Amino acid sequence: MVGFTVYWKKFWGKQPLNEGQEQPLNKDCSMVFTLKEIKKATQNFSQKIGRTSFGSVFFGKLPDGKEIAVKVSSDMGQQAIEEFLNEIDLLSRVHHKNLVTLLGYCIGESGQHMLIYDHMSEGSLTDHLHGQRGLSELNWKSRLKIAIDAAEGLQYLHVCCTPMIIHRDVKTANILLDSDLNGKLGDFGLSMITMDRKAPIDTLVAGTYGYLDPEHMRTGVLTQKSDVYSFGVVLLEIICGRKPIDDTLPEEEKSLPEWVKDYVGINENPGKIVEIIDKKMDGNYGMKSITIVAKLALRCIDETSSCRPSMSEVVGELKEAFMYEKVKLKEAPVAKHK
Repeated sequence: MVGFTVYWKKFWGKQPLNEGQEQPLNKDCSMVFTLKEIKKATQNFSQKIGRTSFGSVFFGKLPDGKEIAVKVSSDMGQQAIEEFLNEIDLLSRVHHKNLVTLLGYCIGESGQHMLIYDHMSEGSLTDHLHGQRGLSELNWKSRLKIAIDAAEGLQYLHVCCTPMIIHRDVKTANILLDSDLNGKLGDFGLSMITMDRKAPIDTLVAGTYGYLDPEHMRTGVLTQKSDVYSFGVVLLEIICGRKPIDDTLPEEEKSLPEWVKDYVGINENPGKIVEIIDKKMDGNYGMKSITIVAKLALRCIDETSSCRPSMSEVVGELKEAFMYEKVKLKEAPVAKHK
C-alpha cells in the first residue's frame, strides 16, 4: 500500500498525455473509493454483470444515483498489478467521448484491486454480435455507427495523445455500449505509450488470439498499425457476425480473416461479398456502404503493416460508407437469405 501510494503521488504530478483534453486532470483524492463505499454501492458484490481478462465485473449505484461498473481483479500477481496501475495512469489523464470513463479505484483489505467505471448498460459489442443480447438483428447502419465510434477512439489515442498510446487489445469485447448504443473503447491494461510516433517498439507479444497482428507476432515489433490490424478483424466480425476464430467450422473457414479473402477483393463483384454478410441483417443494408467497409477491412489486415491505412484514414472511409447508408442510394435489390 505504501509503495502504491508513492507511485500514485508521483504520477499525479504529471502533465496530461493528451493535448486539448475535454476535462481537467483530477489532482485530488476524489478517485479513491473505500471498500465500504464499494460494498454499499454494489450491495456487497451481489450483481455480477460480466467478466474480463482483469476479473469479474459487478453492477453498482452511488448515493447520487449514478450507475457504475466495478471490475475486481482475480489475480494478485505482478502482471495484474502493472495492468491495474497502467489503466489508472492512462485513463486518469486522457478523456474522449469514445473512451470509457474511469471514475476511480479501490484496494480492498486483502489487497484486491478494483477499477470503477461509468456503467455501460448495453454491455459489449461481442455480446450482441454473438447473440447474448439480441443486437445481432440490428441493421447495418447501427453496426456501422458503433464501428465509427470505436475508430474515433483509436484515432484519438494514435493522433491526438502526446505521447501516442497504442491500445494493444482492440476487440469487440472491449467496445462497450451505453444506453444510446454509443461505442466506447475500454480495457487499457495492456496499452503502451511512445514519444516517437514512427519508431517501432520491441516488446513481448500481448493481446487476444484472433485479433493479434501477425507481423507483431513474428517480429515482436509493435506499432500503431498493430491496432489497425485488430480493428480490421473487428470490422469483419461486424460484417460477418462470426468470431475471429471458430473451431466448430470446417478448417478452411475457422479463421475469419483468411475466409473472407476469397470473397472480398479489389475487383470482386457485390454478388460474392453478399455470401459473407451476416444473414441476421436479413438484407437490411446498402451494398455500396458494406462493400466499402469490407474492402477497408482487408486493407487493415494486410500482412505487411506499412500497407495498412492509418486510423485517420479508417475513420474517413467509415464515414463515407455511413453517408452512403444514410442517403440510401438506389442499388440493385439484395436477395434475402433464408
